[in-house]
Amino acid sequence: MKSIKRDRGTSLGEFLNYIVLVVGMLVMTVVLVLLVRVQRGILGIVLGAIAVGLLVYWISELRKTVKKEFFIPSAMKWSPDILHRDDEIIVVGVVPGPEKKVKVEFRNGILEVRGGQRFHEFVTLGEHLKVEETKYVNRVLQVRLGKETVFPRASSSSDS
Repeated sequence: MKSIKRDRGTSLGEFLNYIVLVVGMLVMTVVLVLLVRVQRGILGIVLGAIAVGLLVYWISELRKTVKKEFFIPSAMKWSPDILHRDDEIIVVGVVPGPEKKVKVEFRNGILEVRGGQRFHEFVTLGEHLKVEETKYVNRVLQVRLGKETVFPRASSSSDS
């Protein structure tokens, strides 16, 4: 049996983008109709062209603002700075907030970082580390990981 994968639908940002476009086109139509009815002739055409140009500009600016607010650019790849010191590793990178959404977990040598705007990234580090301190100030996350001391297990061999 074939499984069917459904699209989750449009996000809020995409929906707002379409709304801005539709409302802008309606406003442009109303302005053109009013200008043609009030000013006939060459002056009406010139005023209509100026009004359309301004409306197109402002609609494109509104769409850019909506995109910037609600979308994370897909081309943006998170690349944190990783500083190695004698007994610790410090990972520093920009993470979208708010602060209450920023979460850090370290398991099996992988640092997992979550943030706002569906931000979710992984950083592969060494196995024997533990998170000692996490700071988040002005969208900059700093995670200090200390190296754990690993003691070899005493092997008990039993002779049969």
